[in-house]
Amino acid sequence: MGRPGLRALGAALALLAFPLTAPAAETQVQAEESRSLLWAGFDVGYASLARSYSVTDGTRDNKFTFALRGGFQLDPRLLLGVEFGGWTIQSANNQDPATGEAIGTRFLILQVYPLAHSAFFVRGGGGRVVYSNNRPGESGASGPGGIVGIGYDFAVKRRDGEHVAFYVTPSLDYSAGSFSGTTSPPGVVQDQHYRALSARIGLTFR
Repeated sequence: MGRPGLRALGAALALLAFPLTAPAAETQVQAEESRSLLWAGFDVGYASLARSYSVTDGTRDNKFTFALRGGFQLDPRLLLGVEFGGWTIQSANNQDPATGEAIGTRFLILQVYPLAHSAFFVRGGGGRVVYSNNRPGESGASGPGGIVGIGYDFAVKRRDGEHVAFYVTPSLDYSAGSFSGTTSPPGVVQDQHYRALSARIGLTFR
């Protein structure tokens, strides 16, 4: 085959290859553009909550826990965000404003996926913890606290062929914090420390 024939064959192969390579490149660009910069999640669970006091004896209870999470996806394997959560110790009653006791958290968190090709994650953070108490003669306070935990994202619904939109996220978290100058029981002003081991399950969007 002469040079003109070789050039014609090369041109034909290039034309055949273009429809195959162009969509692949376009798909890759679309996948990169479809990656969300934001993430959010909601968790519920059960916790072992231990509290110690500077004056009275300590307590240990099993309580329901919840958390709202969200923030920015700095990288698919690095999430920065905030978490608002806590534990209800005594449920509030709209017909009785003198009821209600809870610990609430306001944490800045970092969630890292350390293993390549794995949805296992480690998270940690810290911030403020707020103790609220509506009972007569008692009062709350706030102080520092923190959280560490592990979990896994199980894919539920895919946004497209490559990127997952929703995950079911079980996690195990340990949180600790303290409050100074709480009044509980009535007339007793003391410092309070808490430790909570929480098993949670939630829905995460990325």
